[in-house]
Amino acid sequence: MSTKSIFHFGAVRLMVSAFVVASSFSVGCYKSLDPREIHCTPGESGSCPDGYECKANFCALKTGAGGAMAPSDGAVADVLGIPTNDALGTPGRDSMVDGNADSGGTGESVDVATTGGVVTSGGVVASGGAVTAGGVVATGGVFATGGAGGIVDAGLPDSPGLDVRDVPMGGGGATGGAGGVPVTGGVPATGGTIADPVISTFVATPTTITAGKNTTLSWSLPTAATVTIDQGIGLMTGSLSRVVAPTTTTTYTLTAQNTAGKSVTAQTTVTVVPASTIASFTAALTPIASGASTTLTAAFSNGAGTIDQGKGVITSGTAISTGVLSTSTTYTLTVTNPAGDSVTAKVTVTVASPGTFAGITTLTPRQRHTATLLANGKVLIVGGNNSGPTTNTAELYNPITQTFVATGAMATQRECHTATLLTNGKVLITGGQIGNSPYHSSAELYDPATGAFTPTGSMTTARSWHTATLLADGTVLVVAGSNGVGDLRSAELYNPATGTFRAISNVMMNTRIGHSAFLLPTTQKVLIVAGNGAQSIEFYDPVSESFASVGSMTIARSYPTATLLPNNKVLISGGWAADAVLGSTEVYDPTSKTSALTGALPEVREFHTSTLLDNGQVLVVGGQNQTSFLTSAELYDPAAGTWKTTGAPNTGREQHTATALPDRKVLIVGGNGQPPGAELYFY
Repeated sequence: MSTKSIFHFGAVRLMVSAFVVASSFSVGCYKSLDPREIHCTPGESGSCPDGYECKANFCALKTGAGGAMAPSDGAVADVLGIPTNDALGTPGRDSMVDGNADSGGTGESVDVATTGGVVTSGGVVASGGAVTAGGVVATGGVFATGGAGGIVDAGLPDSPGLDVRDVPMGGGGATGGAGGVPVTGGVPATGGTIADPVISTFVATPTTITAGKNTTLSWSLPTAATVTIDQGIGLMTGSLSRVVAPTTTTTYTLTAQNTAGKSVTAQTTVTVVPASTIASFTAALTPIASGASTTLTAAFSNGAGTIDQGKGVITSGTAISTGVLSTSTTYTLTVTNPAGDSVTAKVTVTVASPGTFAGITTLTPRQRHTATLLANGKVLIVGGNNSGPTTNTAELYNPITQTFVATGAMATQRECHTATLLTNGKVLITGGQIGNSPYHSSAELYDPATGAFTPTGSMTTARSWHTATLLADGTVLVVAGSNGVGDLRSAELYNPATGTFRAISNVMMNTRIGHSAFLLPTTQKVLIVAGNGAQSIEFYDPVSESFASVGSMTIARSYPTATLLPNNKVLISGGWAADAVLGSTEVYDPTSKTSALTGALPEVREFHTSTLLDNGQVLVVGGQNQTSFLTSAELYDPAAGTWKTTGAPNTGREQHTATALPDRKVLIVGGNGQPPGAELYFY
């Protein structure tokens, strides 16, 4: 007895037969357990068992409709599978080995795979076919779509003499229909397994940005059907990155979804920070002398600050020292925010070598003004004009910061006035004029403690281009000048205790305008020199309140300068005489009451300044030579009696002021027709 089952794969039917025999058989001289090992003679009847035919001298399965494999114990189905004519027939149930359907079949639809038969890779179980005991669908085997009633056999071995019918067994089987369930290793025919979506990376580069700048979102997705990003971005197609510019710190969520609707998410946050700002970056002092130091101060926000030149980290609002400098140095402040974006500012500390000038800026252009060194070390600049309206403004120079700031204003506009520091620390302002007219008799007091001007008593006579000298008793001697009608010989005294002026009954020997007057420390008398072409020199005696002639200059001079030297002699330089600007200089000796020529100026000049330095030398700056303002300066050496050229000012000036400062500098302010500006001379 035999058992037969049919495996249909699409239109191909693989037939496996097994015969259970009690003994071997023989054909001709050959004897074999497997018919395919039998040698045969083509065309000779009976050379091969039933169901086989002779091909190439060996028995082979016939290819005809409904043919069955020759019975053989444990025979293996042909891996090529032979299609039968009844592949589309309705399967019947066959209990015999003849290959004919017992019932329900419209053609031979049931071929039998013997015990141990294996369906090869890619085989398809046909509709209604049954895998016999031990049959296994190989990996990748797929149930055919649309089969009905197919039953996978339980895999029981075939029994001799027993017709094993196709009975549902414990192995389980699909009952037709699309997508039948596979046995060992089988995969559904339609769709296959759908992979879960995976997000490998989702990042922002950079993660921290400055407000107004961009960053890039990027992602990596091994498996996903659709990708969306929130924050109004939406569906992403054909790209693995997106540039964004959030205005505030923002978290982005990326969603990846497969075709089955399963999704996963990932998030990345972009931190938005404000831009760094620098409000100021300044040096407390610039320029400075060689070998000096200053401090640097910065005001900034939204970042960390550093300064180059080895200074390192700086805190906003905190000053750091430059250390001793020998050359001019530029410092760069860099402020960097958490996003790594930076802003910079620079400041240069100018190191002035001895004998050089360095420019600084004032608030108001001025000429014919006054400059007074106060007890607190500041310099009070008052009045004047700059080829325009006379001003009543005033400003203070701070030698610590080397800057000017506005202070209180006078009640009256003034130029060609005087300013005298009193023993109480206040400054007496007298006379002056507004343009060419009127000339003032009024006076005011400036109080450094309040920064305000207040009126005091008026002079007995209106005066301009006069002098006012502090006497040893604290009173002030006001001498000569012009009242707008003529040049004056009169004088008067101001008493700070009463705030009043009184006229002196005695008058000067000569009328004078644009002269010089100063207290001689050895005699406490006032020396009055030059002015309005006068050649004579005279003393004022505070005890007798009288004037007396005490010699003459070698030449009459208008608008020269006169400087008291450390040896109590007086250096008189330049000026104008006989329609010519002078270069000659002379030294007056109050003891001998004589004057003698000394070395000549390298360049003729008038309306210049001369300032005694603490090294005993005299600095002459600017002026004019009758054709131009001078951008030269010279030094007089009293010991040698000679002049030499020193560093040149940055600007030509006349009718300016020069004030010696305690730190070996001279402050030069204003001048005829000049823009707001000042200079420092270093020595």
